[in-house]
Amino acid sequence: NTLAVGLATIAILIALKHFYPKSPAPLIAVGCGIGAVAALGLQAHGVEIVGRIPTGLPPFEKPDLSLIEGLWAAAAGIALMSFTETIACGRAFVQSGESLPSPNRELLATGLSNITGAVFGSMPAGGGASQTAVNRQVGARSQLAE
Repeated sequence: NTLAVGLATIAILIALKHFYPKSPAPLIAVGCGIGAVAALGLQAHGVEIVGRIPTGLPPFEKPDLSLIEGLWAAAAGIALMSFTETIACGRAFVQSGESLPSPNRELLATGLSNITGAVFGSMPAGGGASQTAVNRQVGARSQLAE
């Protein structure tokens, strides 16, 4: 049953890529999966679902500052790699007529978003080639799409 859902999802992705290449195929495929679970009661047929997803904003968490000493070196390395990928992708995908991204502004924006997100339990933020490529492929033009 789970295999059938997986194969159907792959079929939707391939069909949309072939017939509607500028469509948000992954979003549509996931939406179809959610709809199929609800409409066909797939959970009763052995298809596992995520379960209840909490609503609203996560609660504020005071950072555990005792972890800084043990994690700072690894965190600095990860931050450097994330920044490098963010700025490299920004420069690689710049189109004619667009200005090059400012490394200082990118570092500040990524750092502030990660500091803010950290106290709410978010995953670390950073730019990447895959999401930038998908956005460019479907014609996304605004910062909001990134």
